[in-house]
Amino acid sequence: GNIDAVYKGIYKEEYIELLENQSEADLEQFYIETMESEAEYFAYYWGMYDPNYGESYEDLPESIRADILELCKNVFVQTKYEVLESTALSEGSYSVKVSIEPSYIMKQAEEMYDRYDDLEAFAEKYKFVNVDNMTEEEYELYVNEYAQIIVQMVNELLPEMKYQEAKTQLIQLDEDADGLLVINDDDWARLNETLVYYP
Repeated sequence: GNIDAVYKGIYKEEYIELLENQSEADLEQFYIETMESEAEYFAYYWGMYDPNYGESYEDLPESIRADILELCKNVFVQTKYEVLESTALSEGSYSVKVSIEPSYIMKQAEEMYDRYDDLEAFAEKYKFVNVDNMTEEEYELYVNEYAQIIVQMVNELLPEMKYQEAKTQLIQLDEDADGLLVINDDDWARLNETLVYYP
């Protein structure tokens, strides 16, 4: 229930009933925050902004950020995992063994990158343009056009999403101050990396 809520926005009734101090609205907020974090990483990975140049995810237009967020939701709702077993460690803590088939969609996108027609056209359009000499407005248009193409490319791969062989991973759930079972921070980071593989 916890993993479904965090990554797929699925709130099973029996899971909600276990939570004394958390409502479905609270779970929805946590799900959105998780997906927004994934969207920000997606944009960073594909070079839509560069923190080394003082750029941030918030610099992208709201419409593009909304498209990236929706894309990440659609990617994660197709992730494949199965809870195999859980073991009580101590009061309020559990060890859970999960079988995961990592999504290969970002690798598929990377392989398509150099032969995607719209990206080739984009590269040709700006072949003789020095990005460093662009005005702020020109640079925004340049980044926005690139971002839209990347989102479009990955969206087109959704129906053909491939997966790696299943691997098992142990995650620890700890009870927080509100009585909610939450994934240990380190295990959460590893789970993120495993569910959707970035080359």
